[in-house]
Amino acid sequence: MRPLFAAVLFLCATSTIASTSVHQVIDDFVAGEDALPKEFHDFIHELKEVIPDTLAPHDVVERLASVGLSAAPVIQDEHSFAILSPINTKPKSEDCLPIVQMHGMGDFADNPAYKRLGRAVSETLTGSADACHLLTPQLGMGPLADIMGSFLRPLEPSIDLFAEIVRNDSTVMAAGAFNAIGYSQGNLIIRGYIEKYNDPPVNHHMSMHGMGMGVAGFPGCPIKTYEVCQQLDYVLGELAYLTVVQDHLMQANYYRDPMHIEQYRAGDKGLAELNNEAVTDASQTVPTGSLTLSAMTGNLTLVKGLQDTTVEPNDSEWYAYLEDGSQTEIVNMTDAAWYTWFDLDKMDANGQLGFETTPGGHMQFTTTDLTDLVAKYWM
Repeated sequence: MRPLFAAVLFLCATSTIASTSVHQVIDDFVAGEDALPKEFHDFIHELKEVIPDTLAPHDVVERLASVGLSAAPVIQDEHSFAILSPINTKPKSEDCLPIVQMHGMGDFADNPAYKRLGRAVSETLTGSADACHLLTPQLGMGPLADIMGSFLRPLEPSIDLFAEIVRNDSTVMAAGAFNAIGYSQGNLIIRGYIEKYNDPPVNHHMSMHGMGMGVAGFPGCPIKTYEVCQQLDYVLGELAYLTVVQDHLMQANYYRDPMHIEQYRAGDKGLAELNNEAVTDASQTVPTGSLTLSAMTGNLTLVKGLQDTTVEPNDSEWYAYLEDGSQTEIVNMTDAAWYTWFDLDKMDANGQLGFETTPGGHMQFTTTDLTDLVAKYWM
C-alpha cells in the first residue's frame, strides 16, 4: 500500500479552494517555480490567451477543444441525450461492480457525458441504468482545477489522487473491486493505479483511445495555426525531460521520443516507470522494475480510433509503438521488447487482452460502440 501523503500535499499546495478564476487556478499550479524555463511560461501565457478568465468549466473545455487540447468524449449518437432521463429507479445492485471512469486531457469529472455513458453501461450489464454505482474522480478542488490539473499536475500525483478518491468511496470499498473505463489520458491514470495500488483491485478495464505506450507528438494541436500549440510542441520537443518540466506537465510524462530514447528513460517521471524502463544510470538494463498489469482480474480491452490523429502514433492504443531510433517504423505489441516488461505476454496467454477499433477520430464514438464492447468483454 503506497502512502497518500504526496497526493494530499500536492493538492493543498496547488489549490485550497474551488476557485472560479481559470487564470488563478493556472497560477496556483506554477506558483513559486522560478526554475521553469521561459518557454514553459510562454506556453502558460498562450494557454491563458485561449481561455478567458471567467469561463465556466463547460466553456473552458469547449475553448480547449477548439485548439485540439481537449480529449472530452465526442459522443456521436443520433439521440445522445436521451439516456439522461431516468430509465427506472431500481436500487443499486450488489451483483454489479462499481464502474469507475477517468476522463482525459482538458476535461472534468462533472462532464454530463460520463453520467450518460456510465448509466448506459449499467443498463447493458443489469437491465437498469441505476443498478451500478458510478464514480468519476474529480482530481482537484473543483472543476477548473480538475481541467487544468490534466495539464499541470504530473502523472504520479494524479495516480495517487485517483487512488485516494477510489479508496475513500464506501461503495467501492464494500464491493471489494471495480470495473474501470478510461478515456484517452485517463487510461494512464487507471493503469498506474493497477500497477502501483490495485487495492481494491480492478476487474475489467476498458481503454477508450488510451496511449498505452505514450505519444511521439501532439498533432491534434496544430502548431501552424495556434501559438499555444507551437509553445507546447517546443516544450515537449526540446525540454520534455528536464526535471522541472516533468514536475509540471503531465503530457511530458508520457512523451516517448523514439529518437531520444535514452534521455527519455533517464528523465521521464511517468510512463518510463510504468513500463519498467526508467533508468538511473547507463549501466542498467531494461526492464528495471517489477510493476505489472497482470494483477487485474478481468479483461483489458484496448480500443483504437482508426482516424485518431491526436495520439501519435495511434498504434500506441494497442501497445504498439515506433521502433527505437525510427520516426516511421511501427513495432507490434507481440514483437516488441515491452511485451514482457509489465506482463502483457502473461495477460495475452490468459486471454485477458482484447483489441477493438472505432471508425472515427480521437474520443469520437457512440454510446452503442461502448456498450457493445462492454457486452462482449464484461459479460
